[in-house]
Amino acid sequence: VSELGGGLVMVGGPDSFGAGGWRGQPLEAALPVKLDLPERMVIPAVALVIVMDCSGSMGLRVSGSVRSQQDVANEGAAIALRSLDKSDLVGVIQFDSNADEVVPLGKHTDPDKTERLTRAIYPRGGTNMPPALEMAHAQLKAVEAKVKHVVVLSDGVSMGRNRLSGIAEKMATDGIKLSAISVGDMADNEGMEAMARAGGGTYF
Repeated sequence: VSELGGGLVMVGGPDSFGAGGWRGQPLEAALPVKLDLPERMVIPAVALVIVMDCSGSMGLRVSGSVRSQQDVANEGAAIALRSLDKSDLVGVIQFDSNADEVVPLGKHTDPDKTERLTRAIYPRGGTNMPPALEMAHAQLKAVEAKVKHVVVLSDGVSMGRNRLSGIAEKMATDGIKLSAISVGDMADNEGMEAMARAGGGTYF
């Protein structure tokens, strides 16, 4: 575009501009607009809750790497958080046998703190995902945003596995997408994919 005179058109929508995660990418430099939303915007573009598995098995190494599954998951979540605007709503929930709020859902005004808390998540107990999903659902249902999304990162077969798709379907009914990312060599790929499909999101 800049050197050869080619044309570039970006069309609005939930997968474009800041809401699509293009902030800070080379594409932004080619656009005639900045992707940071002005403070006067009343409705946040994105409300995102990241649900992180911190069960004991997340301490296992990823095959072919010296890094643990938890390290990889935490790094992925941190990268995702860096792509968000300061006016977006962000929350982080961790789960092992219990679900705990790491970062309360709110405006992304202190990304360094949010990233630091996310990177500090460490592996410990069992794997019980349903309470964490229900917590994320309740939080997102209570706020107003143009795009509401839950991203789950997990490595294992959860307690209450048969409930996961049903919870994801309820989220989708309330306009909340759920995407799932399997981490590690022994992940419940089938269950995670079914959950993402039920939640109208994407599986990786």
